[in-house]
Amino acid sequence: MKQTIIPMKMDAKLVLSMRGDLYLEGVPAPQFTSVVESADTFRMKEENGIFYVRCDSDCKIMVPEAASVTIEKVDGDGNVRNLRNRVIVGKIGGDFNLQDTPTASIESVGGDCALRGVSGTVEIARVGGDLAIEQASQMLVSNVGGDLSAEGVSGKVETKVGGDVELSLINPNIQPVRISAGGDIEILVPEGANASLNFTAGGDISIQTRDNQAEFEGIARDIILGQGGSTVELRAGGDISISDRQPIRFKFDNVFNHFDTNWDKFSNDLERKISEGLKIAYRSSEKAAKQAERAGRIAQENIDRYVNKMEEKGIFNRGGAASFTFEKPTPPGASEKPKVSEDERMMILKMLSEKKITVEEAEKLLKALEGR
Repeated sequence: MKQTIIPMKMDAKLVLSMRGDLYLEGVPAPQFTSVVESADTFRMKEENGIFYVRCDSDCKIMVPEAASVTIEKVDGDGNVRNLRNRVIVGKIGGDFNLQDTPTASIESVGGDCALRGVSGTVEIARVGGDLAIEQASQMLVSNVGGDLSAEGVSGKVETKVGGDVELSLINPNIQPVRISAGGDIEILVPEGANASLNFTAGGDISIQTRDNQAEFEGIARDIILGQGGSTVELRAGGDISISDRQPIRFKFDNVFNHFDTNWDKFSNDLERKISEGLKIAYRSSEKAAKQAERAGRIAQENIDRYVNKMEEKGIFNRGGAASFTFEKPTPPGASEKPKVSEDERMMILKMLSEKKITVEEAEKLLKALEGR
C-alpha cells in the first residue's frame, strides 16, 4: 500500500492514466491525496505546471475541487465526482460514473456510462453499453451501443442509439432534438410543449399531449406540437411515443446506488488491505527483532567460548592485561598450524567494538592466535 499527500493549488491541472480502476473525488482543500494497492505502481511528476499521474493498479485520488482534470485512459472502471470544472475523458475500458460536475467531454466508454448532476453540456463520442443521464443541459452523444435513459434535459439533444431511448425534456420550448434508435423511443415533454415533430417508425406512433392525441401506424409523419418551434426528428426501428401525461419510470437510483456501493467497497477494501499490511509488517519486524536477538546471543556465546579457550591456554586474561606463552619453533618439514579463522577474527573485532579489550590487546591477541 502507498499513500501520497502533497500540497496543490486549488486550480491545479492534472493528467491521469490508470491501468486499473480509478476513484477520483474533488475536495475543498489545496491538497492531493492518492492511495494505491501496490506501492511500486504509482508514479507522479510535474512538467510546466501540469501534474502527470500514472498508476498500474486500482487507485483512489482526491484533488482540489477546482482542479482541471484530463483522464487520458482508464483500463478498468472510472468513478469521478464533486469537481467544479469541465472534465475531459479519453478512453474508459470498463464502466464510467460521473457525478456533480458541471460539464464533461468523453471520447469512449467500453461498458455502461452514468452521469448525474451535470448542469452543462454532455459530449460523448461513444458508449459501448447503456447510457444513463440524470440532469443535463445539452446532450450530444454520437453513438450508444445499448439503451439510453436521460431525465431532466433542458437543451439540445443529438444521439444515435442501438437499443431503446427514454428521454424526459423539461423546457416547454423544446430545443432541437435528433434521435435515431434501433428500438423504441419514448419521450416525456412538459405540458404546453412547443415543437415541430418529424417521425419515422418501424412500429406504431403515439402522441398523447394536451393539444394532440393521435395514433398512427409506422410511417413518416410531420406534426405540429403546440405552437410549433424547433424540429424534433425521431427515427425508430420500433415504436415512438410522446406524452405529457405518463411519466417515464427511470431506474436511476439502482444505477447510481451500484456505483456508490462500488466506491464504498473500494474504500473499505483498501482500508482492510492497509490494516492487513500493517499487521504483516509488524509481525515481520517482530520476527526480525527476535532473529537479531538470537543471533546476538549466539555471537556472545561464541565470544565467551573463544575467550575461555584462550584463558585456559594462558593467551588472554579476562581480568585485565593479556599474557602470552611462546611455544617451541616448528621443526623443519612439519606442517604449519592454521592461521586465525574468519570467525575468530570477527569475534575479536566485536570484543574491540564493545570495548571489552583495547586496540593493543586485540593486536596481541591476533598475533598470539596466528602463532598458536
